[in-house]
Amino acid sequence: MIWLAVAVGGALGSMARHAVNVYFAHVLERAIPYATGAVTTFSSFMLDTFTLGHGGDHSLAFWNVALQVALGLCAVWGGYRLGTAL
Repeated sequence: MIWLAVAVGGALGSMARHAVNVYFAHVLERAIPYATGAVTTFSSFMLDTFTLGHGGDHSLAFWNVALQVALGLCAVWGGYRLGTAL
C-alpha cells in the first residue's frame, strides 16, 4: 500500500510541476525550463550526498553526484532522441 501511495504522489507531483511550467510558458509567452523544479527529489539527492560526505565517505559522495548527473543527462538525451524519432 505504501508503494502505491508513493507512486500516486510522485505522479501527481510530476503533473503539477508540468502544469506550472505550461502555465508560466503561456503567461510569459515563452518556455522557461526553470519555472519549477522537483524540490523534494533534489533535496533528497542533496541530503543523501551530504550524509555520505559528512559521514566521511567523500569518494562515494563524489560518485553519487557524478553518476546521478551523468545518468540523468543520458536519460534526458535518450528520451529526447526517442521522442523526436516518433
